[in-house]
Amino acid sequence: MLLGVWCLWHPSLYGALVGIPVLLSGVARMLAPQRMVQINQWTSRFMHGLLMLIGALGCLLLAHGLA
Repeated sequence: MLLGVWCLWHPSLYGALVGIPVLLSGVARMLAPQRMVQINQWTSRFMHGLLMLIGALGCLLLAHGLA
């Protein structure tokens, strides 16, 4: 959730594309943790890892001003 807030702190299109989904995911995990566990069981580890890498790449691009 803190990553989402950090991305939104830097106003840009890329910050919103990364920050909003991360922030919503963090809020959902805090409000309904058991439901998030059920949803995570539907997705594969590969897909989760791929999404995490894409998010990390987006944050690196934001941090270095390449986006």
